Amino acid sequence: MSVQTDGMAGLPFANDIITLLNSKWRSTGGARPKFNTKWKIKAVGVGQRNYDQVIVELDTEDPKIFSLISGGTAGAYIYDWLHDISVTIDVYTSKSEERVLQMVNEIVRILKTNVVTTINKHDYVQILPGNIVSLNEEFRNIFRYNIDVDAMRFNP
Repeated sequence: MSVQTDGMAGLPFANDIITLLNSKWRSTGGARPKFNTKWKIKAVGVGQRNYDQVIVELDTEDPKIFSLISGGTAGAYIYDWLHDISVTIDVYTSKSEERVLQMVNEIVRILKTNVVTTINKHDYVQILPGNIVSLNEEFRNIFRYNIDVDAMRFNP
């Protein structure tokens, strides 16, 4: 017996992260920044001098098949798919390092409190923040951090 899948989970996951961050943002994280996917922001560009921006970029997706022996008939297998998805969240601001750290802390808080969650009717086995990297040295008047996020989802 097999289960029908609908393909990839990465693109919906990038949009799901935006939905999660938008819906769970607290005022202690400061003013809500603009959330967007990288493929949308590249077309528009940054047109303001004073901004807070969070950009979600899809990195990789690794679908894996796994099977279980059925409890009834001998030799009957049930299989399913588990998709391992990776995105990078770019956090930008033109205000200060204090502001970018405030935004990073709020994003990590949201991810840590929603490790196993359902977003937009998609069930995720786990959503885990990974490396947090400062990229402040690369830019003048732009404060930037990257947050790597891994997720697993059954049967997209």
